[in-house]
Amino acid sequence: MDNNRLTQQKDLLESVLEVLNILKLRCPDLNTSTIPQLTAVQALLTKDNLSNDDLEQIDKVIRYLCHFKCLYDFCPLELLDGETEQECWGRWYQILDRMRNRADLLCNGTKKKRKHK
Repeated sequence: MDNNRLTQQKDLLESVLEVLNILKLRCPDLNTSTIPQLTAVQALLTKDNLSNDDLEQIDKVIRYLCHFKCLYDFCPLELLDGETEQECWGRWYQILDRMRNRADLLCNGTKKKRKHK
């Protein structure tokens, strides 16, 4: 496996774990839908060699959670000292954007490279 792809996979796993930990702690009511879907993505990301089907599944789940299930509709983070509510929301958006962008880079960047070979 090439090092760039391995780094992208590791980075995405880090983001997924960050979101998962926040949701488990702050939104246990999501344990019937969102949390299991992200846990399944986490399991895929720990594999040594991701297949195209794995990449499509990861991309599909993260797009679904970020766009249709819309994790952007609520902010599960606690306000930090001196932080405004708007800044707290901004912090949550940064966390989600980072996860979504990393998924796009890993999943779609890899697929595009393979199509051109």
